This record gives sequence, structure tokens and C-alpha cells, in this order.
Amino acid sequence: MGTIAESLTPDSGVQDGVVCGSSPNGQKLIIDTDPGVDDSMTILMAFQTQELHIIGLTTVFGNVSAEDATRNALLLCEIAGRPDVPVAKGSPVPLKVVQLILLLMLKA
Repeated sequence: MGTIAESLTPDSGVQDGVVCGSSPNGQKLIIDTDPGVDDSMTILMAFQTQELHIIGLTTVFGNVSAEDATRNALLLCEIAGRPDVPVAKGSPVPLKVVQLILLLMLKA
């Protein structure tokens, strides 16, 4: 079994060392993510497939801070050869927890 780098050849979607392949004819997709290691690999794979056309990334607090998630998402777009993909920074805190706390405070 080869490494990921070995499996990403020019025929499989790597050109000049960057992952390519997202097709404008593919299913349009906006990915909402907190890209640490796990999400990063998935996003790179999504950029590579012809079945998807990544049109944006939004980032949130999760495995990493919203700031780190945004920085990681921008780097992933660059690595994938898709600096044209917009990246939007989302909430730095979980929204559901905030809503629950507000609900509990209103009932008190």
C-alpha cells in the first residue's frame, strides 16, 4: 500500500504538487468545518473529486479555535490550488450552548 503522496499522481489529480480536480460541472458544495487533521484530509479529497465543485468553506469553533480553523481552511484552498474559493469565519463559540444558557436564564 502506497502513501497518499504516491497515490496522488498527475493522472489522479495532482499538478505541480497541488491537488486539483474539482469540476465546475460537479455538485456545488459549501463545507462548514473546523478543519483539524480529520476534516483537512476530507476537504483535500473533496477538492480532488470531479463529482464535487467546492464553492466555499465556512469555519467554526470545534477541534480548533475559529481563528485556527479559518487559517487552516485558507491553507487547504491554497494547497488544493483553489485560492479562488471563499472562506468565511464563523462563530468562535458553540451556538447551541449559548442558546441553551440564554433559555435557562430566561426561565429562572
